[in-house]
Amino acid sequence: MQAFFLLIFLWFSESKTTIVFEHKVSNKNIRIGFYTKEASFLDDKGLIFYKILPATGNKTTVNFDLSEYPEVAFAAFIDENNNSKLDKNLVGFPTEPFGFSNNIRPSFKAPSFKACKFTPKVYTKSMLIRLEN
Repeated sequence: MQAFFLLIFLWFSESKTTIVFEHKVSNKNIRIGFYTKEASFLDDKGLIFYKILPATGNKTTVNFDLSEYPEVAFAAFIDENNNSKLDKNLVGFPTEPFGFSNNIRPSFKAPSFKACKFTPKVYTKSMLIRLEN
């Protein structure tokens, strides 16, 4: 019975998602884009919101209230040269440290929304994301 009341409390309480970014670069900006649809995942037109925060030390922690979204995914990168875009090499692989929600590490192509999505109302603990290239 106590478990039932705990579940009800968690369902109706404010849902904060804590994201901890691990990185080797500091004194640059981390750019994070949030998406809610597969069709527009990783497309600037599909962004529901965008945040820029300073990368400090080797870990940067941020809290987001994402409770209004049934499912959400994000992509992040460290803008090493401050040009506001993710730089890529000749074959299209990022040359700046990057990462995705659920700490998905793609090998040859960008990951899908399905692989990166999570449910904020259920997922209320910390998510560790390694920003690497």
